[in-house]
Amino acid sequence: MIRVKKLNKYFNKGKNNELHVLNDINLEFENNGLVVILGESGSGKTTLLNTIGGLDVFADGEIDYDGETVNRYSPKKIEKIRNDKFGYIFQNYYLLMDNSVEYNVKLALSVYDMTDEEKQERTEYVLDALNMGRYKKKLVSELSGGQQQRVSIARALVKAPSIILADEPTGNLDEENTINTMSLLRNISKECLVIVVSHEKRISKFFADRIIEIQDGQVKKDYKNKATKSYEKADDSNIYLRELSKESMENDDFRINIYKDSRQIKGNADKENSKIISGENISEKIKTVAAQDKENQGNEIKNETDKIVLNFAWKDGKLYIQNLSDTEIAFEGEESGCQMVDDKKPQIDISSVDEIDYSLEKPKAGRTAKLPFREIVKMARENLKLLGKKQAFMIGTLLMVSVLLSVGAADFTNRMSIDKQSVVKSDSHVVTVQLSPVEGVFDDQLNKAAKDFIGKIKQENKYSDIFISANCDMAVKYNGYSQLGGSVAKLSGYSFISNKHLKKSSLICGKMPENRDEAVVDKWVLENFMKSDSAIAPLYKKVDDFIGTTIISPANQIEFKITGVSDTGEPDIFVEENKLLGLSYSAMNLASLDEMKRIYADKKGSGIKSDTKLESKKVLARKSIYNQDKMMGSFLFTDQRYGTFEIVGYFDDDINVDYIANEQDCENIRTTYNAYSKSFDVYTDDVDGAIKYLKKKASAYRKKYFTASVKCQYNNQLNKYREKRKMNVGTKNIVTIALAVLAFIMIYFSIKSNAVSRIEELTVYRLLGIEKGSILQAYVLEMMMLCAYTVLPGALITSSIIKFMAQVPSLQIKMIYPWWAVLLLIIIIFAINIILSILPVNKIISRPPAELAVKD
Repeated sequence: MIRVKKLNKYFNKGKNNELHVLNDINLEFENNGLVVILGESGSGKTTLLNTIGGLDVFADGEIDYDGETVNRYSPKKIEKIRNDKFGYIFQNYYLLMDNSVEYNVKLALSVYDMTDEEKQERTEYVLDALNMGRYKKKLVSELSGGQQQRVSIARALVKAPSIILADEPTGNLDEENTINTMSLLRNISKECLVIVVSHEKRISKFFADRIIEIQDGQVKKDYKNKATKSYEKADDSNIYLRELSKESMENDDFRINIYKDSRQIKGNADKENSKIISGENISEKIKTVAAQDKENQGNEIKNETDKIVLNFAWKDGKLYIQNLSDTEIAFEGEESGCQMVDDKKPQIDISSVDEIDYSLEKPKAGRTAKLPFREIVKMARENLKLLGKKQAFMIGTLLMVSVLLSVGAADFTNRMSIDKQSVVKSDSHVVTVQLSPVEGVFDDQLNKAAKDFIGKIKQENKYSDIFISANCDMAVKYNGYSQLGGSVAKLSGYSFISNKHLKKSSLICGKMPENRDEAVVDKWVLENFMKSDSAIAPLYKKVDDFIGTTIISPANQIEFKITGVSDTGEPDIFVEENKLLGLSYSAMNLASLDEMKRIYADKKGSGIKSDTKLESKKVLARKSIYNQDKMMGSFLFTDQRYGTFEIVGYFDDDINVDYIANEQDCENIRTTYNAYSKSFDVYTDDVDGAIKYLKKKASAYRKKYFTASVKCQYNNQLNKYREKRKMNVGTKNIVTIALAVLAFIMIYFSIKSNAVSRIEELTVYRLLGIEKGSILQAYVLEMMMLCAYTVLPGALITSSIIKFMAQVPSLQIKMIYPWWAVLLLIIIIFAINIILSILPVNKIISRPPAELAVKD
């Protein structure tokens, strides 16, 4: 039962043109029966129907649906009621014109948990009941107005709802289909409530159980209707001969029957019933010739001008008719839309209406007004099929924007990205410490303080991985073609790093170094060399070609053989730590005993045994260093800062080392070198922590001995580049951002235009009670699908072209545009397009459904 209490609704409330469209309406509706609301256009009958059906808002009052009261418009609450109870037949149909009849009807079943077979069965049953079964695969746009109305009716009936609200359901139907539809609604009303808005009193009087008459927003009459026993069809399109008077003229060759309406008045200006001549002659060529109309009231004699004058001529098997009067002649038949029926106008008995066989079980109520995901996907796919035909501009806009944004993103990424291989020349793990003496300090005091400073760092063992800052130049020595044999080319931009930091997993080709004359070079360094303008650089096509190549220090002729290439993401050359002393300015070629044993122990003539031991301050020397007598004795290294060492043995001259000491002495010598050179490097994973720690430790020596400069050259090089770049990229970034904003504005208005052009489609969804969230999900999915075949290929193809052009040396296009940036751009475009697609659609569907539809 529905109870409407003191219902009021206004248009333009509080304004000069305020209209009180529903004025204190009080009504009750039983659970079944056919109720007709009659009223003139503008009386408020459709507004009342929409408000009862939850399609429109109201100012005050309340509506009770079987104990569930609504006193204000609440979309979530009212949509649940609408989907559970109501089916709607709209005056303006509100069908998806570019979809099939079948799809439109099935759409009403979307919120139910039903199989496709069940939906198909119900759809076919209802369409057959309305004589529309043969049109189920046709597009709605291909149907006549009356056929579209019947599709709208089928869509409402397929749910077998508890309440059917019908707004002028027969307004666009011919009489035959009007009677069929109203008969069906009357039959259904035995089990459910049917409320029909109409202005056809004759139809209403015959079919309705109750009639409510509305005038100026108020109920003027509300009464039970006793249906008449029979209904005579109007059927003004056909001529029923037995309702007309008949005159005949006959001879041996012809018989002419003239039928006329004896009720017509002579001189009446209404000429709806034109004179009709039809037939097959007397020799079966004329069947009937029907003419005329006007008979003089009171049996007056017709004037000559009122007569119908026709000449008939039969010649060569054809009947020729000449019309000598002003009367129009029309021939009977389907083409003219008028047929002659040898009978009286048919009548319909109310008992025959009540005997119509129609029964459709009500489906289980849907859990919510949300569509199942498969229905959302189906809806999105159906919409997308139509989009190509109707929204070519939008597709073109998305393609154009994806190209523009790809070019802009490539330019922006290139400006904001840093080509570290061309900027950075140091390992990011290295912190460099340089000590500067304070004024007035003596050298021996300074050296002692520096050595003490380094010793304390090593003692605390937090940032104790200290090694020599070997900043010497290295060169690639080419040993290939004889014409270039022995040629050298400068190798630039690298850090020397101890082998102990090289992991085997970092090698991409070659092998780990096995002795102190071998090195592993990172591909970063080698790729930079290959890009240089050196004469031998083009001879190396890939980093693998460097395996076996020699790199040399031109200053002291110390060489390394490249045994492997690493990929650490750092500009590194990995060597033995003691070899760094030889690469420094002291040029001391020192090795540890353990290091030498691994390579030369017990080899013939090497002079190095596996059981050789060296005490502190004891060394082995290369045979050729001292006099030929190879006298044992004490000596000072080149600089007396290292102290006195005793030579206790000699080794082969073929071993490329000057002195061999135990590991502790080697470390002490390296520390001494670092202290006296006032510079050293620290290897750490915590660069910021190391800088803070080293500055704090150095602060204790600041007043008396030295000040410490603690820097990460890697960071300094990057920061210097960034500062320089800031001066160049500001204006360009503004242009790029403006271009992106313009592009997305274009997309927004394109999407908005698309949404507005599809407002009828959105109206259909909302009128059918489909939840906002489901509609938005369908549109989001549709946009994702649309972007998948516009934005995605557009961005990928454009980006591929840009990257290809950057690889062509002759074009001289330097472009950093990594694939992660392309992927990020695509994700951003997708995300923004999705947001932009939601905004206009959400604004439209947030309005009550009746506001989207045309009001009465």
